Amino acid sequence: MKYNRCIWVFALSLVVAGCEGWQSAIDPRGPDARNVSSLIWLFVVICLIVWVMVMLTLVGALWRRRPAENQPSVADSGGERRAGIAVAVATGATVLTIFGLTLASYLATRDLNAAPQEALKIRVRGYQWWWEVAYLDSAPAHNLTTANEIHVPIGRRISTPLYCR
Repeated sequence: MKYNRCIWVFALSLVVAGCEGWQSAIDPRGPDARNVSSLIWLFVVICLIVWVMVMLTLVGALWRRRPAENQPSVADSGGERRAGIAVAVATGATVLTIFGLTLASYLATRDLNAAPQEALKIRVRGYQWWWEVAYLDSAPAHNLTTANEIHVPIGRRISTPLYCR
């Protein structure tokens, strides 16, 4: 039993090891990355709330008393009306949630597709054993070529040319 617990702790520590530091996938560095990160966390929280509500409804439905097997079922007009109202409210809440998440997604990502202002142009060429990375600028004195590394300034947009030779 103690051995299994150690394996789980080790596995969890490997999973969580990449969640910190300068190479973390969940540590946004630029303004656009922060917007998308906030959007993802909003989706996670709302989906968690919806999941908890569905599970509570399921548990409530499973715990309801059923009529005895030998009794005939009687239609309850008040119960049907309450069930209809509950379905209508749930449908309205679903529509509002989807609309709200769509609006939040649009607001968070609309700048990603905007026309870039002074985008850094990078051309990458693959050779047999290495990559050539060229930083292109309209002024020839500002052009730079490196090998195997791409450096992207924080907050600066990137544009890659469509031509490659």
